[in-house]
Amino acid sequence: MSTAVLHGNGHRCLSDGVHGRRKSVDDKSEDGLRSDVRSRLVKEMQFPEDLAEVCERIGTGCHLLRLLDEGFTMSERDPLLFLVPDLHNEESLHYFNNGNFGLPPGSPGSLPWPGGVPPAAHDPLPAGVVQRPPFALGRFISSQPGVQDLSHGSMLLFYVENLEFLFWLSSRIQDQRQFRRIGPQVAADFGVAAHEPLIRAYTLDRLRGPSMLYPNFAHTA
Repeated sequence: MSTAVLHGNGHRCLSDGVHGRRKSVDDKSEDGLRSDVRSRLVKEMQFPEDLAEVCERIGTGCHLLRLLDEGFTMSERDPLLFLVPDLHNEESLHYFNNGNFGLPPGSPGSLPWPGGVPPAAHDPLPAGVVQRPPFALGRFISSQPGVQDLSHGSMLLFYVENLEFLFWLSSRIQDQRQFRRIGPQVAADFGVAAHEPLIRAYTLDRLRGPSMLYPNFAHTA
């Protein structure tokens, strides 16, 4: 069930997806609100229809439009980064919340949780676990130097201070067993199975778009 949350300037947002749906509410129907967000992402930010739909569903679209309406500025030197899980793929949603730990046995990249279970809220993190669920991937990203969450704790949209931090961030993710994904080239070199990239990452260097897929983020080449 959707809930309405007010964000600055009277902007309200609906979200249903990775962690509950957020809304931007005025007198319009919920369907109308969702359609408006998708339409604005396509027309004002040059998003493809499919990307606009998923960003609307998970709430990222509303946060992007809020920044657009507030006149937020950045450039190719200090871009926005946003994450897009596959809402129809349980492994993708699991990876966003937990990383590789606890993926179904047999799934490429799956790892058992150290200690057998995810760490509870106040437990010390076991060796090899850098962030606890939920939203472990986003939490890890937002904890890195030069990165700021812009999605009010949804951990889907980030400001990155400069390109060096963005490149370094990719390496930091690949350094962690919890998040590392192995691409076709490395898999062939080592004779192991390649890992499907479970999360897509995009960058924006201007809010009027277009967004750009950031493949280095998804897995080791």
